[in-house]
Amino acid sequence: MKTLLNPWFLLFCAVWLVIFTLTKFHIFLPDFIQFYVLDIIAVPVLANLGLWFWRFILQDNTRLLNFWQLIFIVLSVSIIFEVVMPTIKPDRYSADVFDVACYVFGAMFFWWVMNLRKA
Repeated sequence: MKTLLNPWFLLFCAVWLVIFTLTKFHIFLPDFIQFYVLDIIAVPVLANLGLWFWRFILQDNTRLLNFWQLIFIVLSVSIIFEVVMPTIKPDRYSADVFDVACYVFGAMFFWWVMNLRKA
């Protein structure tokens, strides 16, 4: 359960909630924050949820995500949001190589900062 109390995870969820709420009220932040910050925090949030689920299923709080699991998350998010969704809903999603770079940056942050035994 400590995994869900990781301060970075809680901060990223709060940031997402603020941006989502502001957007619903038609209050838009600068483009970098509106678009790329959410992409940067997406992988750490998803990876942290995956880590929590894995620890819960295995009943082992010392487990960490390995490199290939993190690569799988980055590839999955990239394919879904940068390849599939723009073809399904082109008015809502657009393919952007910078988004993929943000996913990779978020994965590196998770790997070096959040993927800890104590979290």
